[in-house]
Amino acid sequence: DSAALSLEAAKRKLNEAQTSTAQDVATAQVAADNAKATVNFHLSEREETLKKWQDLVKKYEHPIYHIPNYTAAQEAEVELAKAAADTALGVYLTAESSYKTALENLKNAQLKAQSAVQTAQDQVNTADGQYQTALAQLNLKKAAARPQDIRTAREQVKQAQASLEIAQNKINDAILEAPIPGKIISISAKEGEFV
Repeated sequence: DSAALSLEAAKRKLNEAQTSTAQDVATAQVAADNAKATVNFHLSEREETLKKWQDLVKKYEHPIYHIPNYTAAQEAEVELAKAAADTALGVYLTAESSYKTALENLKNAQLKAQSAVQTAQDQVNTADGQYQTALAQLNLKKAAARPQDIRTAREQVKQAQASLEIAQNKINDAILEAPIPGKIISISAKEGEFV
């Protein structure tokens, strides 16, 4: 019975580890996707402002010598366009740095999830081994026991199996799955509450 309880506890911890780490990885993935979209937006903005500046420079060049030939107003317009292009470059580089950080966070979340789930799985395997050992010891005792003891031991095994099945059903009933993909906005139930 003790081995069966330990096995169920280990399975519960595995399920919790899988759920919580999956949420962490999903959150990190969303952050990385958002950062990538931001990088793409600022890259196109940078290219647009750079092209505008280059077009102005070409527009106001001397047609033969290809050297600047600005009036004061045109020079101010070119300088303003260059400043906008420089600002867009700075914003793009900041967004790119944020994206790299988000990718690193995603990688770390995936590694942490893999480690946590593997640790929990190892605990399940250990508990299962202990449970199987306990069953084997019980079978050995059955072989050496009197018929009445064998019946008693069989009843105990049946009870343990029924308890194990009930516990497994409780675990299965405790997992809530949405019928469609989405994002959880709020959870109104509290831990330990009957749902």
